[in-house]
Order: sequence, then structure tokens, then C-alpha cells
Amino acid sequence: MMTATSNSYVARLRPLRLPRVCVAVTSSDPAEMLEKAEALVRDNAFLEFRLDYLPRPALALPKIKQFAEYHSHVVALATCRRVAAGGKFRGSVVSQLDILSKASASGCKW
Repeated sequence: MMTATSNSYVARLRPLRLPRVCVAVTSSDPAEMLEKAEALVRDNAFLEFRLDYLPRPALALPKIKQFAEYHSHVVALATCRRVAAGGKFRGSVVSQLDILSKASASGCKW
């Protein structure tokens, strides 16, 4: 038999909300990357745009900016991982930082 006291104890043990899970969005095409993000945002509001999968990452930034403006509740981050770090980006560190800086200006939080 459960009492009111034991019920409230069990309720306190349950998490109040599910933890955030960051979902990586990849594609070799900027339009497809944003289509995937649109489909994912229905169930998850924490997305990582893997810019290193794109041959020309800067082409995705205007689309990401529109996405971020429309989905203001979404926490979006952008990464541009170098080959040495397990990514696909082969450009210089300077160009990597330039892309990430522009991604931040386009609405990515990190």
C-alpha cells in the first residue's frame, strides 16, 4: 500500500524534464542540411550544424541565419572540425576561425 508520503518521495526522484541532447546535422549540400534541421527541430531544440561536411561552408550561413531567426527557441551551434579532430575540414586554422565567427554572427550560439 502506497501512502501519500511515499508517493511524494517517488515524485521527487523523477527528473522534472529530459536532459538536452544535441543532434548533429550533416550534409554535403546547404539546402539539404537545412531541410534536415527543419525536420529535426520538431522534436529537438538543440542542434549542431556540422559545417565541415560542406565543401563550401560559408554558403550555408545565410540559410542558417534565416533558420535561427525563424526558430528563436532553438539552441544552434556550429562546428567546423578539422581532419585532425575527426572532422572533414581541410582549410587553414584562420579560415576555420573565420567560418565559425561568421556562424556566430549568423545566429549560432556557440
